[in-house]
Amino acid sequence: MFKVSIFDQGRKLYEDLVSQVSLPGAEGEFAVLDFHAPMISLLKAGRILVDGRHLPIRKGIAMVQRNELLVLVER
Repeated sequence: MFKVSIFDQGRKLYEDLVSQVSLPGAEGEFAVLDFHAPMISLLKAGRILVDGRHLPIRKGIAMVQRNELLVLVER
């Protein structure tokens, strides 16, 4: 499990421990799992899938480091 925090203009949309998150990357959809390598990715319009919930976004950025995923989005 790893910590996921998703924010929209400073407002917390989601925060919890999860085992997987799917994101609409600028280069294609990708998943983040436990102990994922550190990375930063731009996000395009699409849906984030986390714990069975779909969060629609217009764009954003995702950063993974130290077994945490931080996502800043525009909805």
